Amino acid sequence: MNHKETRPFHSFIPKKRLMNMVQGEGQSTDSYRLKFENQADIIQNMGGQLYRDSTLYIVSMDTYNKKYHELTTDSERDTIKAAATETWKASLFIVNSNPTKFDQLKKEMHNDYISGNTDSYPTTFNNRLNQHNTFGRSTR
Repeated sequence: MNHKETRPFHSFIPKKRLMNMVQGEGQSTDSYRLKFENQADIIQNMGGQLYRDSTLYIVSMDTYNKKYHELTTDSERDTIKAAATETWKASLFIVNSNPTKFDQLKKEMHNDYISGNTDSYPTTFNNRLNQHNTFGRSTR
């Protein structure tokens, strides 16, 4: 086992920083994205993961129609870990985006979700960033 994988507690402080990072009033999306991605990279370089086990389960069921622990190849598990990381980052990015500017987007996404339309939740960080930028331009 890789030493980095056996000591994920080293990434707790950077993970806390990422979880508490909020887009500031007047901070551009690009500036927020850069800080967000830098902090995410620090966590991963320290051996931390950017997903929860429940996210592995959901993404695995969506992708392979199998529970994560039922996957049989390293390739399948790596694919799911990468997708779970993207989903987690995308979700956290919007949750912590500027509330003044993006509350309406968050409300629309929530309303879509409770009405059964889960497609409004992008599953990759880049798709989330594109949605964030598009919405930000439309509210100016």
